[in-house]
Amino acid sequence: MMDSSRDAREANEPGSEIAPAESRGRLPLALGAIAIALTLVLAFVSLRSTRRLETEVAQLNQQTEGLRQLVERAQEQSQTLAQQASQAAANAQTAAQQRDLAKQSQANSEAQAELARQQRLDKSRKPASPRWDW
Repeated sequence: MMDSSRDAREANEPGSEIAPAESRGRLPLALGAIAIALTLVLAFVSLRSTRRLETEVAQLNQQTEGLRQLVERAQEQSQTLAQQASQAAANAQTAAQQRDLAKQSQANSEAQAELARQQRLDKSRKPASPRWDW
């Protein structure tokens, strides 16, 4: 019984309930401080990630611009080459027409030469017309 009366006396003494009340008040404060610390850590990590991503986006934008310029130059070069190919085809067609005209002209010349030879042969084979000197 002595222990129970002693416990009762200690419980009735002033200041005996202060310790549990203080510990109950410190727990939410500690949890709040932990929550704030975690929030700050997450904010810092988020900020670093955002900056890293912004840097990567800037690099990708530069690469995209470089590729766009490269594609533009390739298109211009392709167009130039297509024009040159078209001109070469036109030149080849003109050359073929000139070749055909030259062959035709040569064939005509050969035909005329053959005709002239035939005429000379025909003249040389004809008996001379008698001359009548009367």
